[in-house]
Amino acid sequence: MNRITALLAPLTLCLLTACGGGGSGDSVTPPPPTAVNPEGLWQGTAASGLDSLKTTLLADADGYAYAVLNNGNGAAIEALFMSNLNSDALKPGNASSTGMGYYRHVAGGFYQSVAMATVSQGQGSSQQSLQFQVGKGLDSSEPRKLTLSYDKGYEQAPTLESVYGRYVSKQSGHAMAVLSLSGANRDRALLSDSSACGFSNSRISASSTGKNLFSVVGILSGPACGFQGAASGVGYATLDSQGKPIGFTLALRESSGKAFFVFQGDRS
Repeated sequence: MNRITALLAPLTLCLLTACGGGGSGDSVTPPPPTAVNPEGLWQGTAASGLDSLKTTLLADADGYAYAVLNNGNGAAIEALFMSNLNSDALKPGNASSTGMGYYRHVAGGFYQSVAMATVSQGQGSSQQSLQFQVGKGLDSSEPRKLTLSYDKGYEQAPTLESVYGRYVSKQSGHAMAVLSLSGANRDRALLSDSSACGFSNSRISASSTGKNLFSVVGILSGPACGFQGAASGVGYATLDSQGKPIGFTLALRESSGKAFFVFQGDRS
């Protein structure tokens, strides 16, 4: 018994002091962070020192991301546009600017750019969650921390035909309170009930990736529109438990980047 104890004692000491490997002075190189692909539909919050806004973000495979920020009552507050939002941009310590991408709500579905958006990545992102900071301007003032979870509704791809229909805006005071998606004329896919604000031309097409993503282009026109002219962006459907569209959201950026249009509607 004493002989076994004598043999085990040096082995125990060796394990405790990591003998043979340079002792406790050795440093272990951590594995590189896992690349995070931000493509998809994300839901969560954008918090500042003053408030926390409910946030929906849609990022496509080309690195373009559109975010809509509403308060707890669903009222529109801010919108964000980000380019090059890809796995490189989400590496801790990286920062990037996205042009005129920080928008404040003006009226109805219209937003005005107040500055470029500056994106700074923090720790904590994964394939099921995103965490990063977006600030206003090069100095990243008025920062918001976005904490988002992946929405599996992105994986369900409704057909273009299934989203055709009439939608009523969730926001009050909307210049385009009712919007219909139609397949009757491919150049007039978005039809407003209001003659004061609508689309003179518009097209919508389903994504080729087989996801809940639609490409949208249009020309806004009318005296009640917050801006007039060409805009492009994305749309996605809100789905029920059977995968049927019960709502539709548009996020369109004006061609110069100075303005933004959002429509969030329930199917009527």
